[in-house]
Amino acid sequence: MAAFIDLLQTQKNDILKLIKQSGHDPFNFKWMQVVSKYLPYTNVPKLLYKGSGYSFIFDRNNNQDKYVIYSPGEDTLVSMERARGWIQQEVSLKKWLENIKRELQSPDEWAALSGYKLPQDADIDDDAPNGPFTVIEVKQLEAGLKKTDEYLKSLVAGDKGKLALINAKIEYLSEAAMRQGRRDWFHTYVGAMMSLAVQAALSPEQMQKPWLLLKETVSGIVKFSDKILSKQTKNEEQPNEK
Repeated sequence: MAAFIDLLQTQKNDILKLIKQSGHDPFNFKWMQVVSKYLPYTNVPKLLYKGSGYSFIFDRNNNQDKYVIYSPGEDTLVSMERARGWIQQEVSLKKWLENIKRELQSPDEWAALSGYKLPQDADIDDDAPNGPFTVIEVKQLEAGLKKTDEYLKSLVAGDKGKLALINAKIEYLSEAAMRQGRRDWFHTYVGAMMSLAVQAALSPEQMQKPWLLLKETVSGIVKFSDKILSKQTKNEEQPNEK
């Protein structure tokens, strides 16, 4: 049976105080035992944040040197630090509690991006020419960008920060139209709109119109994929089975 090296009760009480002071709910934490990284056949205390992989381990080696292993770290998933005494362990614990708060409050922007999808009929053809825009085509793009600009600004209710974001994106797209190829600019527009949507907290529903405006703007300039159209045509031509 493995031996268990526990903390003092006063130390556990100190930890509870630190949790409360940090603004965390103590009921979200749970004590466990985990095998020591340094001592064979020995278990050490592990404080787990429920419902996550976040934890804080109080470990030591044969020389009684104390170590803390915790996740999330400052700038890594897992951090390991040597602690000469209880005060240093408490310092590390405070950092861990702040790191948890940071990660829990940080939105998953990758997941958010998945909701901002182009309409199915706005899929650009991979074989479409990527030559530069003509002067007339640039004017067409600028007219479309003006409509996009007006629509987006109608959504942000005069928020200065969001208005600045919109201005920056539209100006960038306008400038890019004079130096990028057709396909490149199309993808630049998509990336700029997705980034803007996340930064300005615009919903996927609100972003449907910019996608439609994009298709209208590049109509006759950029070739869209005929894969979906071909699929729809086949479905219409296929007789209904009785």
